[in-house]
Amino acid sequence: MSSSSDFRQATSIACRISTEFSINGAPNGGYLAELVAATACKVSGKPDVMSLSAHHLRKADEGADGELLLSVLGSGRRLTTMSISLVQAGIVRASYLLTLGDLSEYSGLSHTAGEYLPALSASVDRSDMLNVSEVLRTKGHAIKGPKFSRMFDYFDLLVPKDSDYALCLEAGTWGIGSGKTSFEGWVRMRNNMTWSSRSALWVLDAFPPPVMCLLPAAWVPTLEYTVHTFARPPLGAEWLRVRYWTVLAVTGVLELDAELWDESGKLLARARQLALLQSGPKKGASSTSSGSSSARSAQARL
Repeated sequence: MSSSSDFRQATSIACRISTEFSINGAPNGGYLAELVAATACKVSGKPDVMSLSAHHLRKADEGADGELLLSVLGSGRRLTTMSISLVQAGIVRASYLLTLGDLSEYSGLSHTAGEYLPALSASVDRSDMLNVSEVLRTKGHAIKGPKFSRMFDYFDLLVPKDSDYALCLEAGTWGIGSGKTSFEGWVRMRNNMTWSSRSALWVLDAFPPPVMCLLPAAWVPTLEYTVHTFARPPLGAEWLRVRYWTVLAVTGVLELDAELWDESGKLLARARQLALLQSGPKKGASSTSSGSSSARSAQARL
């Protein structure tokens, strides 16, 4: 196997990009990351992706064949580092750098700080929570904003009904929140899917970013996406805690952070991405000027 980082000399592995995990016709970045990670784990023999950094160069084509061009940059007893390029029609669509290992081999100090939701239990009144995925599955076509394919057939996300996120979804439009650009909730797999360490790569990029509660967006495409995985979900886990938040958007560029926790309060994974906030143009204005105006508004109010 070649150790060169030049994709033309890398090992080629065929893949096909599904049509079920797209936003406005573009395959979701978290879905692509999980696809790449599954291949990396299989090739390396390592069960877990400890770090993944993705750079999206061009939109991938849904429902189309592609190839993953893989180079092993370094491999030892505990860790393997790889670079992988997703190529379609001879064009590199995304580039990935991954560190793989076995999370079960690690132990030692664990420390986190912050306030999070209480553990999900039978005492939690789910009548006070909105199933975001159900709304997007049944009413997503009518909600002003990005259009999703069947991605939410694979997850259930519960958020408090009094949150900005829930209020926007129930109203059928984004951009009417009070200014809080975050949400916390509970997520579980559907369709006989089970949790693994790779699930975080997908879940932490699966849902509409909460900055859309502040400003309607036609699309929030990812430029760069990094995930650090610290632990596997507990065997047999159903519900995991999730948190998304944005603290800054400057001239139409934003950072989105996300975390995944188990019911006991153990941090499983953390992600950060750099993305573009793309809103539709106003009547009589170019898309460029509209984007700049919208970005200034977002920066002022975050």
